[in-house]
Amino acid sequence: MADTRTKAKLVKLRHGSIRDLDDCVNLHHVCMPDALITRLGSKVVKAYFRSILLDPHCTCLLVEFPESARICGLIILRKSSRTRNANLLDLWKTSVIAIVQRPNLIWNVLFESWSNRGGLPQATALIEYVYVHPQARGRGLGHELLVETTKESARVGARWVCTKTANARLAKHYEIHFGAHVVRRNRGFGGGTTSLVLVWPTTSMPVEQ
Repeated sequence: MADTRTKAKLVKLRHGSIRDLDDCVNLHHVCMPDALITRLGSKVVKAYFRSILLDPHCTCLLVEFPESARICGLIILRKSSRTRNANLLDLWKTSVIAIVQRPNLIWNVLFESWSNRGGLPQATALIEYVYVHPQARGRGLGHELLVETTKESARVGARWVCTKTANARLAKHYEIHFGAHVVRRNRGFGGGTTSLVLVWPTTSMPVEQ
């Protein structure tokens, strides 16, 4: 994948592999310390990324600075509802153990699972996570990841891209730059922050041949 110019310097976008597992887990803990999956523990986070990196129906796109080969951002795209059962089985087993050890989170997990059900158009690719290391923010890296992911979604035949965010500024970015619109509002558990579920057409960005 070609290098990309940003506001600051040249960066490299590439597809992640199982060799990037530990770096992805470390970046997740830095960028998403309060996420439910993070609160379930490092074993669950590692099982999640292993399932993604080994699944042919998922893409983990990484951004790094070529001079240091340091990963400073990533985006996870689920291109299909199909997945390898062995990978998900390990994730589910690890998650169940973590929930038993943290019973105070069981209602959060059930509420999160229920709120994510249905309501999306057919042929939709799902962005599960997108984030950039705090020290690398403000350089347009997240936008570049979104652009490449939208192009890849179109290449695999998806008509729509979907993501969820509780950040109003990000939601506005999706609306302005990708033509996104809100299809659902997920209320936070116990009166927590409301998340917006947004979709945009893959035709909003040009597809490279």
